[in-house]
Amino acid sequence: PADGDNNGILDFLEEGSQVEITLDPPPNASILRGRNIILDVRATSLGAINYQWQVNKSGAANAARGAQWENIENGNLYLGTKSNQLIIREPNQDMIGWRYRVIAFSPCFVCGDIVSSESAELVFIPLSLPKGFSPNGDGYNDTWVIKGLENYITNKLTIYNRWEIKVYEKTNYQNNWDGSSYLSGYGGTNKLPSGIYFYILELDREKPITGYIYLKNE
Repeated sequence: PADGDNNGILDFLEEGSQVEITLDPPPNASILRGRNIILDVRATSLGAINYQWQVNKSGAANAARGAQWENIENGNLYLGTKSNQLIIREPNQDMIGWRYRVIAFSPCFVCGDIVSSESAELVFIPLSLPKGFSPNGDGYNDTWVIKGLENYITNKLTIYNRWEIKVYEKTNYQNNWDGSSYLSGYGGTNKLPSGIYFYILELDREKPITGYIYLKNE
């Protein structure tokens, strides 16, 4: 008689059931510079559950076939490889396209199968600054959204009008500028008029990015 989960109760005397995955990791996980990625799964069983995280480095096309899945272990890159929460420590852009999944089984329920979760693919969103936006309250494109800004730990955004007067400034900008200024006098409101504005975007220790943006309120 076996005691697969080493809890002192023989398996044939212990209640058990097939493992079922109830929560999969997200299909995509963004690589953010200097930050960890945490992947969670949830599973249920009447008995104990063993987990093993796996990686597939062959890309999305081959990952579906499952031929390249390999077990991973705790170390400099991973923590929690045998738990329901995997921590990928400061992944880099060389890992774009890598996919992760967990396999799970109940050691005290020998009739059960090994099940696997859906996989999560590591992706990287490059920096992209739109040339314009329309904060007119229609619920579409109402704020200036800089894609990939989350890749930088710190940032500072400064906006100037055509007369080189500073109209907006924000440290650690959160993609929420709605065309307002902290200066009053625009028709009794802080809403900036439509037109061309110039920006300086400072990112960590990199060279500042400069350019222009068209703001259209109509």
